[in-house]
Amino acid sequence: MINLYLSTETNFSTNGLVVLSDCKTAYIEEMLNDKYEVTIEYPIDTRGKWQYLVNGNIIKMDGQLFRFYNTVVSITGVAVTARHIFYDLTNNFIQTCNIVNLNANSALNAILTNTQYAHLFTATSTMINLNSYSIDKKNPIESIMGSSGLISIYGGEIIRNNFSISLPTRRGADNGVTIGYGKNIIGIE
Repeated sequence: MINLYLSTETNFSTNGLVVLSDCKTAYIEEMLNDKYEVTIEYPIDTRGKWQYLVNGNIIKMDGQLFRFYNTVVSITGVAVTARHIFYDLTNNFIQTCNIVNLNANSALNAILTNTQYAHLFTATSTMINLNSYSIDKKNPIESIMGSSGLISIYGGEIIRNNFSISLPTRRGADNGVTIGYGKNIIGIE
């Protein structure tokens, strides 16, 4: 089920404004330590649900929140792209933040507490290695995932779960399964 909320919504435990039940396609793409987006194609329906597919509004899909940032309306439908709610931190700002001999958990929390505007995001990490670096005039996303950000210094693989950010050394587990062409798959696309 894909629930749609207005851009100002803070309670995501309800079904929201509408349920997008007629999607032609709805696709989530998450790249490790990179983008996390949804692409949806929705028809022009007689109930008018398509009218709520506007930039800024929020959807909940597979338990995760995404905010629309690119909407294209055509004669037959609407194509929208939405970023994970984590990317709302792009609109925040860190003037300066010096991280000196901190583990990744303390560094993440230092980034989140030194933002210009209050937010709902929390962070945890289990990595214990100590590092130092400074942040000067960046948004929190650059400070965490940028080329000289927290992940490039500490390592780890980010997990974004709505307003919760986690940075373990490695996501998932090695279960010893091998996927091989001709062994257990017949094609690659």
